Amino acid sequence: MKKIIAKHPHLLLFGIFQIFFSAPGQTFLISLFVTPIFDDLGLSLSLFAGIYSAATLSASLLLNPAGRFIDKCSIHTILSTNTLLMSIGCFCIAAANNITTLFIGFFLVRFIGQGVFGLTASTLMAQSFQKNRGKAMGIITLGFPLSEFIYPSLSLFLLFTLGWRITYILFGLSIIIMMLPLQRFFIFKSGFKKSASALSSGLKEIIIKKEIDDENLDEIEEFLIQSDVGVEAASEIKEIISTKKIDPNKDLSNEINLILKDYIVRSEE
Repeated sequence: MKKIIAKHPHLLLFGIFQIFFSAPGQTFLISLFVTPIFDDLGLSLSLFAGIYSAATLSASLLLNPAGRFIDKCSIHTILSTNTLLMSIGCFCIAAANNITTLFIGFFLVRFIGQGVFGLTASTLMAQSFQKNRGKAMGIITLGFPLSEFIYPSLSLFLLFTLGWRITYILFGLSIIIMMLPLQRFFIFKSGFKKSASALSSGLKEIIIKKEIDDENLDEIEEFLIQSDVGVEAASEIKEIISTKKIDPNKDLSNEINLILKDYIVRSEE
C-alpha cells in the first residue's frame, strides 16, 4: 500500500478529490436541503420527491454514453466538461423558481456529481494501473467518507447563515475555483502530457529497451493513457503496434512516427 501511494500520489489524490467534490450531487447532502427548497418554492413533498426521482432516473440513463465519452476523450477535456456541467447544475438549483429549472439542476448534479465524477475517477484508475488496480480503486474511495465528514456540517452552517440558494451558488463556484485548478495540478504532476515529442520519445524509449511482447504492450498502453491521448485511442494505437513488425536496427523514431501516422489516418477515415 505504501509503495503505490509513494509512486502515484497525485494520480490517487485526483481520484480521491474527484469523488470528494461529487457531494453536491449526492443524496446524503441534497437531503439537507429538501425542506427549505420545497417550502420556498411551495412544492408538496410528493412533488419534490417525484422531481428528484425523475432527474435521478434520467441521469442514470446517460451514464453509458458518458462512459463512451470518457473512453474517447483526453482527461483534460473530460475534466473541463464535468466542471462546467456540474457548476451549471448547482447554479440552476440556486436559481430555481419553478419545477423545470429545479429538474434541470437536479438532473445535472445527479448526472455529473453522483455519476460521472465517480465514473471518471474509477475509469482513470482502472486504465492507469495494470497492477495494484484493486488497491488504487480502494484508495480513491476514501473520497466518500471525507466528503461525508466535511460537506454536511459545512452545508448546515451555510444553510442557516446564508440560505439554500447562496449555498448552492458557493458549491458551483467551489467546483470552478477550487476543484478544477486542484485537479489540473494533480493531472500535471501525475505526468499526463500532450506533447507530441514527449509521446514519440516515450514510445521510443519503451521499444528500445525491450522487444515487443504482451507485457510491454500493456506498458505502452499505460504510457499512452498517461500521455492523455484518451483511453480508446491508447487501445487502438496499442493494437497497431502489436500488429507491426518493428525492426530495432532501423530508425525507431521513423518507425514510431509511421505508427502514429497510421493511427491518425485510420481515425480520420
